[in-house]
Amino acid sequence: LGMPLFLIAPKDQAYQRYLDTARVVKNWGAYLIAIVTEGDEEIASLANTVVQIPDVPVPMHPLLTVLPLHQFSIALTERRVAQGYIRPWYQV
Repeated sequence: LGMPLFLIAPKDQAYQRYLDTARVVKNWGAYLIAIVTEGDEEIASLANTVVQIPDVPVPMHPLLTVLPLHQFSIALTERRVAQGYIRPWYQV
């Protein structure tokens, strides 16, 4: 599969745009990781991996969608460190 791509696609006024984006990136051959509202079958059917968030008011969407991204970044960092990556130290 292609490069991983995160799509944050809660059910809100821009949902149709998210759906169009999901279709396009699947045609490109990307590995689609979608963060969607519970019960969303349209985008979930296009995604390789799905993370569901509860159906909450729109102002709460950023709080709930950032958590899976943060967990991914932690897991990625832990994996790189386990493979021997050493963070460079820069002199200022």
